[in-house]
Parts: sequence; C-alpha cells; structure tokens
Amino acid sequence: SVQKDNSDPQLQFLPASGTIAANPNGKIDTDTAVGDPGYEKFDRTQLTLGYELNHRFSDAWEFQQNLRYGHLDLELRQLYSLGFVNDSFPGLDPSRRLIARGLTYEDGQAESLSVDNRMLGNWIGNGWENNLLLGFDYQLLSIDTKSPASDPRFPVVPLLDIYNPKRAAPVTLPMVGTITPTYGQPIGAFALQDKDTRADQFGYYLQAQLKLDDRWVFTLGGRYDETRYDFDNRTTGTGFQVSDQQFTASGGVAYLFDNGLTPYASYSEFFTPVTSLNTSTGKPFMPEEGEQKEIGLKFQPQGFSGLFTMALFELTQDNVRKTLPGGIQTQLGQVRSRGLELEAQADLSESLSLVASYTKLDVETTKSTRSAEEGKTPANVADELASIWAHYKVQGGSLDGLAFGAGARHTSSSYGAH
Repeated sequence: SVQKDNSDPQLQFLPASGTIAANPNGKIDTDTAVGDPGYEKFDRTQLTLGYELNHRFSDAWEFQQNLRYGHLDLELRQLYSLGFVNDSFPGLDPSRRLIARGLTYEDGQAESLSVDNRMLGNWIGNGWENNLLLGFDYQLLSIDTKSPASDPRFPVVPLLDIYNPKRAAPVTLPMVGTITPTYGQPIGAFALQDKDTRADQFGYYLQAQLKLDDRWVFTLGGRYDETRYDFDNRTTGTGFQVSDQQFTASGGVAYLFDNGLTPYASYSEFFTPVTSLNTSTGKPFMPEEGEQKEIGLKFQPQGFSGLFTMALFELTQDNVRKTLPGGIQTQLGQVRSRGLELEAQADLSESLSLVASYTKLDVETTKSTRSAEEGKTPANVADELASIWAHYKVQGGSLDGLAFGAGARHTSSSYGAH
C-alpha cells in the first residue's frame, strides 16, 4: 500500500481557563487555532509491503511466516498550547490573555521491518486436544530525523494572545549563540539536531493449549525478549546504547458449560522497550512492564446469534511515562488500573446487528517520584467509557446488499492535571 498526505496538523489544545473554567476576558472561541497556518504543515508519504506464508508439513504440523516492511517520509511542524504564561510565571501576565506554546518539529524518514515465524502443532487423543505454538519474531525500527534540541529555549515560539491570535509573531529557529542565555549557563545546543535512532527486538515464545473432554481449556505460555536501542546525535557528537532482556509469562483456564456459559481466569505479563530519552535526567527510559489479572464470564446463548461478555480486571504498569509542564518527559513510577468491562454482540435479525460496550475504571498512581501524585488519578483518564454501534444491511429489492451503520460514544469527565 502507498499513502500520501499533504495536510495541516490537528493538535489544537485550548487552556482550561476560558473554556471549561472562568476567565476575566470571557470565553475562548472553540474554533480558535493556537497555531500558525503560514508555518505549520503535515506532509507524509507511507509505503508498506508484506506477505503471509503458510505451509502444512502434515496433519499435525504447520509453518506460518508473516513479513511486513514499512517506509515513512515525514515533515511536521505543529504548534500547541502550553497554558497561560501567568500560570508558570505569576505576575508576568495578570490579564490572563497570553499563552506559551510548544513546537513539534520533525523532518526525516523511518524504516521498519517485522517478521514472525511460528510452528503450529495439533494432536488429538482420547478425550483431549493439544495445540502447541513455537515461534520467533524480529522487529526493527530505524529513524533518521532532524528535530529541535531538548533544551527548552529552542525553538523560540512567540507568545500568543489567545483572545486576538492574529497578532502572533513568526516562529524562528535560532542557531547556537544567537540568543541570550536565560538560565545562567552558556548555550550549547543547536536549534535543529540531526539524530539517528535504531531499535532491534528479538522475541522467542512458546504457548501450549490443552482441551479436556470438550469442557476444560488450559493455556500456558512464555516469551523471552532481547532488545537493543542505539541513539546517535550527529550534531553534538553524543549518543548511547541500551540493551534489555526480559521473560514474561501468561496463563489461563476456562470451563465450557452446555448452556453456553464459559467462566474463565487469566494472568499475563508484558514488557515494552521505550525508544526515547528521559529529558528530565538525560538518560534513556527504562522499559515499561507490568502484569494483568482478569476473571470473567462469556455467554453464547443456544439458538441465538450473539455473544455477551463480562470481565473484572486489574492492570499494574511500572515505569510509566509522563509529560511535565514545558514538554519535559519523565518516568514517574507505577499506575494501577482496576475495572469492569461489559460487551454485547448480537444479530437481532438478518438485516440488523448491534455491538455495545461499557467500561468502568478505577485508576490510581500507586508509586511516584512526585509524592504529591501518589494515591491520585492520572490526568486525562476517564472513569467511564461507553459505546454502541448498529449495522443494517438491506435484504432483497433493488438496494439488496446496501449496508450502513450508526453509532455513538460516551467518555466521562477526567482530570486535566494531578
């Protein structure tokens, strides 16, 4: 597939004061753009190529291989709101009209390659069925880009009067030594830096599933990952290399009743390398890892085309990342998520089908390097999500085969800050 986009960025956050909270200057029009149409752009060309290969050696053994290659060319210039200047520097703008802005700037290309090789085995005995999965996968991501330095003084983005945004000055990308230092130390960064990033991940996995008497289903799996992350800043002559290894496990059990009920329980662990730099410490991020526990019930009624599921889960994530004021990224600690998830899929007739879901969440920061955040709900996390979708297909007549759908989503309120 090939896709080419020439468009404008869409990241246009507005301050809370003047939108959902009071501001002495009145309401901010929700159509207000905090960017600069003459400067911003989002040009992207994507290419993907791949294949799927299946080969059966016998009734018991089959080999599968999936390969995908991707290439991306990207030029992105995007301004976004960082909030009122007076929030960070009280007294500088008591009128609460001026906002500070950040800039996302990327000019470069990326290449990716993923290949998954797996052997599937199947044996059937007296009252049991065994499925075995053995596999090895490899993922590569290579990024060559020009982007601003992590120094918060670069680039120079002019302040914006959010109540009269047309008077903004142009954005500039000064080179080293062209502006006066603001933090007492000499400037040692360029406006744009040439950066090269490469990430390699090797994974080895095994999963066994055993079904007994068409009732009990047991699943047990394990995975071992090796990752390597190389970063080179060709502008400053600095760089680093990081290697990580991790074993993760998963397992589950389910029981199939004659009436269509299936209670189950599962446990899984995860490991996700992070291919970026902790701008608060200047060191690489630690991999994100954690575990999920889940119990639930599935119901597929006899004589009815539908499936109903209910699940209770608890997810614990370690080394969670967060963006602090000023665009600084850091790793805070641990976040625990508990919740209830309900889902229904049903064919109400030959023409009409329905899908609906509801999720209730309880999310808490359980460990943090910022003690004030412990015990609180992370920002931008809603505690209720719901959706419904209906699909209708015309049966017979001149419009036979015509299908259309409609749906709605609901997201409850969330905290804008901790």
